[in-house]
Amino acid sequence: MKKLLILSILFFTFLISCTYEDKTEALVEEKKEFALYINGEISQMVNDRVYLDGNIINLGFIKFDTLGRLGKVSVNVDQYGVNRSFFNYKNYSSNFFNFELLSYNPVNKRIKAQFSGYIYVNPENRNSEAKYINGSFDLPFIKRILPLNGLTNKAKINTESWECTDYFTIKNNPLDYHNLTIHTLMDDEYKILITFNRQTTLVGNYQFNETSSSNKVQIAKYNLNTETYTFYNCTGSLILTERVFNTIRGTYNFTGINPENPSDIIQVTDGTYFLNYPPFE
Repeated sequence: MKKLLILSILFFTFLISCTYEDKTEALVEEKKEFALYINGEISQMVNDRVYLDGNIINLGFIKFDTLGRLGKVSVNVDQYGVNRSFFNYKNYSSNFFNFELLSYNPVNKRIKAQFSGYIYVNPENRNSEAKYINGSFDLPFIKRILPLNGLTNKAKINTESWECTDYFTIKNNPLDYHNLTIHTLMDDEYKILITFNRQTTLVGNYQFNETSSSNKVQIAKYNLNTETYTFYNCTGSLILTERVFNTIRGTYNFTGINPENPSDIIQVTDGTYFLNYPPFE
């Protein structure tokens, strides 16, 4: 009887110990650390909602991929009762904004990083009004599936893997709502542009060259000396496999030649894209 009592006590002690360890582990997992400074002053921003959308980590004010490549920074600043938005410089952003992914743990679903740099009212003009921000975070994240999950544009640029972390769409002519170009960027010096017509571009295989005005892909490289892009003359194929609502999907391969230096040639291969664009109605 005594042996049975001792075994029962040991068993319940073990259960209590496990329960305590589990609770302690849960508390550690829920640790949330976040700090954002604007021009040296601590921001009142509270950020404890972090999402994993495909391979993009989204904290609301900052987006980056799971390899630590910066996408977009957007911070709202209250100035004399007026809320204004400031952004990281979008071109070759890793050269102008410091972002360091310290750890990404997909098992425990935690992310840790630090950042610093200038943000601007006009993300394409470093002479526009600017703020200096810095900070860090160590937060849990939640994986979610969006209605348009898996949006991307990726390829190999001279055999090196490249995948966009941000993109935007412009009308090629302000008065024309149909000829569009999607600019896709990573945080490096390259961007890849896909041009199409939202009315006439149908599923199919399109051959293009430097004289093509639509249904084409082009690569541009940012020049740090001039702070402008060099747009390469490109020849290749664009395949559109699907158009559903305001999304396009397909593949491409092409060769780009620097118009200022014909010996500067870029091979873009294994291109795949799935992107959405504004309706511009």
